[in-house]
Amino acid sequence: MTDPSRPMVLKRQLLHSVSGSGKIILSEKMLDEAGLSPGMFIEVVIKRGSITIYPYFQKQSDRDDNKAAIP
Repeated sequence: MTDPSRPMVLKRQLLHSVSGSGKIILSEKMLDEAGLSPGMFIEVVIKRGSITIYPYFQKQSDRDDNKAAIP
């Protein structure tokens, strides 16, 4: 069981206009407001029912991990 006092952090590639389980879909207006673009990597922080999305600038080791995780 997860500790609700600790934030859950997810790092994912932002997919635009793709539906399905595990995908994050944002409108073009939301992308513009957040300074994001399709294909960018993002960090999603979930804490106490609040979801915050940040641009994520990857390190090379993270890129290698994501290549293995993304089919």
